[in-house]
Amino acid sequence: MLLKQSDLPAFLSDMNGVEFLSWVATVTTIGVFLAGWRMCAQIRRQCSTQNVIYFPFVACWLNCVFWLKYGVLLGDPAMIFVNIIGIVFQIVYLFIYYQYASDELKAEIVRNCVLCFLLAFAVLGYVR
Repeated sequence: MLLKQSDLPAFLSDMNGVEFLSWVATVTTIGVFLAGWRMCAQIRRQCSTQNVIYFPFVACWLNCVFWLKYGVLLGDPAMIFVNIIGIVFQIVYLFIYYQYASDELKAEIVRNCVLCFLLAFAVLGYVR
């Protein structure tokens, strides 16, 4: 059975279809960003980054930076909000990962993060 608009909470029932989809997409995207907490909990529990890769955090950060810029260009507050949240989460995840990484791995993380930052700034510099 499908939900009727009258079955929804008041703040949702006042939304049109596009606003509702935007709200659902924002909530589910934040849920996806929370997946990193499990990986970070594992790292903290074992006091090591063994068997946990950092690339998803870097890739997600880069993805959020590009989507944030796109949201700014469109003037879409939901897209801006969710990608700011994503950027913050990925930075926190990378910080936790870095704390438990070996010295050799720390050098690799810094090198790859710098490369991603350069890529991000080159793309953002091109798209004004």
